[in-house]
Amino acid sequence: MKRSRLSWLGFLGFLGLLGLVTGKVGMYGFFGFFGFFAFRSIVHDERLDATVAAAGRNAFFAGLAIFVVTSLSVSFLTVSAARVLAGYAFAATYAIQMLVFVVSLIHYDRVGAVA
Repeated sequence: MKRSRLSWLGFLGFLGLLGLVTGKVGMYGFFGFFGFFAFRSIVHDERLDATVAAAGRNAFFAGLAIFVVTSLSVSFLTVSAARVLAGYAFAATYAIQMLVFVVSLIHYDRVGAVA
């Protein structure tokens, strides 16, 4: 039986330790990837493939929409305000995209019906 390769994303959680070493609190967000280690106990099958594909599709379209809104909002700001906001805005885009993926994955796993 094959194990899920999704659990390998859990190793990205160790990047959060760089936040402790460098003092950059933005790196602490990587600790959220440790949750993917929970998928080590799940056997890889066709249902998991369909669930991950559907959750990835949701995250892709959410990220695409948020990126457009973020890009437009940053482009209408002054140069000094855009520099400050751009880093936070694009980091939030990535965080929301990962959140949509995880919430969709949990939802599709519980419901069992993938569109």
